[in-house]
Amino acid sequence: MNKIIRIMKWFREMSILAEDEQRRSDHPEIDVEHLFLALVSIGGPVTDHLAERGVTLTAARAAFERLHARRLSGIGVSVPEGAARRIPAGNTRGGFVYREGVRKVLEDAANEPARDVALFRALLDQPSGDAREVLRDLGVDPDALELAATTEVDSATRSHRAAEYQRFVGEKPSVVWALVSDPDRWLEWNEFEFDSAETTDSGIIRAFARERRPDGKPMKLKPGFSVSEFVVSRFEPPRLIQWERSFPSASKQGTQSLRLSLAPQKSGTDVTVSFVHIGPLRGQRTPMGWLLRPLARLLHPFMVRAHLRGKADNISRALRQQPA
Repeated sequence: MNKIIRIMKWFREMSILAEDEQRRSDHPEIDVEHLFLALVSIGGPVTDHLAERGVTLTAARAAFERLHARRLSGIGVSVPEGAARRIPAGNTRGGFVYREGVRKVLEDAANEPARDVALFRALLDQPSGDAREVLRDLGVDPDALELAATTEVDSATRSHRAAEYQRFVGEKPSVVWALVSDPDRWLEWNEFEFDSAETTDSGIIRAFARERRPDGKPMKLKPGFSVSEFVVSRFEPPRLIQWERSFPSASKQGTQSLRLSLAPQKSGTDVTVSFVHIGPLRGQRTPMGWLLRPLARLLHPFMVRAHLRGKADNISRALRQQPA
């Protein structure tokens, strides 16, 4: 079972990272380029090995853009310089669209003991030659890279607690800390759930929930839950911060405390998000509530973990949006 969970976690994170790069480049499908950029971002032995040789996400993105410009120039098409590209707003996660054959490359690698290394080697062997050309552009000989399949450490094994989720991000802890601890930047990693936010003089964040999901469908918000307030309840720079959420307009107020802890890794940071306290809304003991309680207890761990997983995704994405 643990092996299946590890495979699913890795496959999903790779797909989300690749889809963000696909949408950033305005491409209709996830291609070899996007898998390569995802591999540079996901953490682990390949990410570390490439980062030590200057192959970072920013450098790889620029190398792919130069590659496309050279190929277009070869057929007489010039590409004007434009504004820096960004991952567009909106959430399409879950409906991944791969170019023919690319999904199988990812699936085959996912079933290997050292999946990152297996995927990297598979990308180097792709007929397009894109990965090899990009590495050479960055001064790296793809045939001289030594990646031992036995050296991989699977980050997916580190956290399986229901109220905890861990995610690697390719930035130093100081950069991550600057994002998650700044009230003025809070919306950058919470914009999927909230439409706007304001910070009071006392440092409390007053956030207004989205009325519609990114796909345009209306959000189902209970009365009193359209406005949330967030305040720092624990602060231990530069490794741990805890945000407490309350619902000032709810008749039966509850609280949630979200903790973010940062641990440095070779080429980035492990971010662990967890709920250390979930205060249920008091007074909700209706007959229907009693009937649904067994089902709620069964589904609750999965719902909590899905929420934390989404929060970790948003932090990763906000950091990858930053200019070089």
